[in-house]
Amino acid sequence: MKDQRKSIIVNEIHFWKKNQMLPEHYCDFLLALYEQEEQSHKPQKTKKSILSKESSIAVLWQMVLVITTIVVLLFVFYSTNLWVPIILSLLMLFILIGATYYFTKKTIKAPVLYVLLALILLGLSMKIWLLYFNDQPIVLIVVMFIHCVLWIIAGRVLKQVYFVISGIAGVLITLYYLFF
Repeated sequence: MKDQRKSIIVNEIHFWKKNQMLPEHYCDFLLALYEQEEQSHKPQKTKKSILSKESSIAVLWQMVLVITTIVVLLFVFYSTNLWVPIILSLLMLFILIGATYYFTKKTIKAPVLYVLLALILLGLSMKIWLLYFNDQPIVLIVVMFIHCVLWIIAGRVLKQVYFVISGIAGVLITLYYLFF
């Protein structure tokens, strides 16, 4: 009976791995965990050290991306030159889109990149508003409303609850500011 349950669990993990319901290294870890009676303990320790190394690399990449994004956003907001911050923001946006595409299949967490992309796009929009439409606050309200609606749509498509919540909160705050 116990072997039958174990076989069902192992088959389910193979199904998850095949259909990419979990990252491959998670499935490998679970398979190693459930099949440990057949394996010696040394490969399992090696597997854990490999997983910890991969996770530390992922954390390092996330920290580099967050710090780079903060620096670019600060430069965008405090730069007096007209085109340099816009060009740098667009470059950073494309780099993060590429990183999202490359690393979502690897170890880095995609939600971090999604948030960074949203913040860079918001910063770029704010800089354009400051440069061209500073004397028209209705344009800022429209830009903020559009961003919030895009966050709601992205949250629904990507199944990221924090985007939906942020978008709804932003729409409510924007509407409150508009009418009160």
